[in-house]
Amino acid sequence: MNLLAKIKNYSAPTQAEERLINHISNFTEEAIRSSVHKLAEEAGVSPAAIVRFSKKIGCQGFGAFKLALAADIASEKDSAGLIQHQQISYGDDIETIIKKSRLANINVVEQTYQLIDIEAMINAVNSMRQARHIFLFGIGASGACCTDLAHKLSRIGVETVYNVDFHAQVASSVNITGEDVVIGISYSGDKKEIISAIEYGRKQGAYIIALTQHNNNALYKLADSKLVLPSLEHDLRVGAIASRNASLIYTDLLYLGFISDDFDSYLEKFKLSREMIKTFYD
Repeated sequence: MNLLAKIKNYSAPTQAEERLINHISNFTEEAIRSSVHKLAEEAGVSPAAIVRFSKKIGCQGFGAFKLALAADIASEKDSAGLIQHQQISYGDDIETIIKKSRLANINVVEQTYQLIDIEAMINAVNSMRQARHIFLFGIGASGACCTDLAHKLSRIGVETVYNVDFHAQVASSVNITGEDVVIGISYSGDKKEIISAIEYGRKQGAYIIALTQHNNNALYKLADSKLVLPSLEHDLRVGAIASRNASLIYTDLLYLGFISDDFDSYLEKFKLSREMIKTFYD
């Protein structure tokens, strides 16, 4: 995970750290150009607090902290230019569309893997292994990712609850208990139907896994494990392609992590299910 994403995902900050994080998130380039004393004054913290935070976040000191932030900003600007270059435009021929799509997909994969928080993934997978049921919530393209994961998990005998109809999704949330895991997938993180179901699950004591952007949206704030999607799409989209592909990377990793502890027994289930399906075509 790059430093800027790590800062935004920093868990349990002190009041001073929270003020510093908010200031750096909103004024990143200004923070890079500031001295430790100027940044301390603008963020409302002490210079010593900034130095301590720099070390806690994994840098040797404030100088190294600013260098890492500058590298992140440069990378984000490069990505922004690349994203603009990937946008499908009026009059593009099929060959151009193929080239732009290839670049876009490569960028999605690279940025998604850079944002993965290993500890969050481990906690998410462990919670899924211990769950009585796994409830999935997602609408539209996010719903397609839920469907894919539900099919994979049900094939190996995991009690999974997912409904394509979002009214049915919300209705199913009343069955969530503290022994369950709830997975919410939403690029924006503010879909009312998803949030209402996640909030109920939270109240019941379920473990919450969120796949969403790292912009402190409602879904992000409710989650125990935050699996961060890169912010690659404009408000006006021809289709939720980048966010869908990034979400599928995460759902595949959750599934692969889930089966990794007892792969041989799951492999036997794969063989049995394949034999069952083959009987229809013999």
